[in-house]
Amino acid sequence: MEALIKEGAQLKAQIDRLSARLREINDNLAQRAEFKDGKKSAKLFAPGIEATIQLRENVKWDQARLLEVKKHFAWFDTVFKVEYKPQSSKELTVAMAKSAEFEKAVEWARTVTPGAPGVTYETIEQGE
Repeated sequence: MEALIKEGAQLKAQIDRLSARLREINDNLAQRAEFKDGKKSAKLFAPGIEATIQLRENVKWDQARLLEVKKHFAWFDTVFKVEYKPQSSKELTVAMAKSAEFEKAVEWARTVTPGAPGVTYETIEQGE
């Protein structure tokens, strides 16, 4: 098990270094690429390699403001959808503990599948 932990820590450190370098390279390529006619993708070439660069945007919506917008447009619901998620796992657990009927309904409405385990590695000094 010790060997697996050590190898895992080494691999994680290597992946972190490589991921950081890849982000730098990708940012540099995106700055150098020519995006024509307001397009969000461009191609760059090196011998035997074609790199496609795609600009992306992360968008977050202010839910309170959207509710205000909804009041003024009857067709709002044809463009936006509502998504129900628990406020927190703890609040859901407490609510389910209070009502067996609610717990049964929630279990009926959700699907739980196993996810990949999360493991963090930290270098520690020997002999502490």
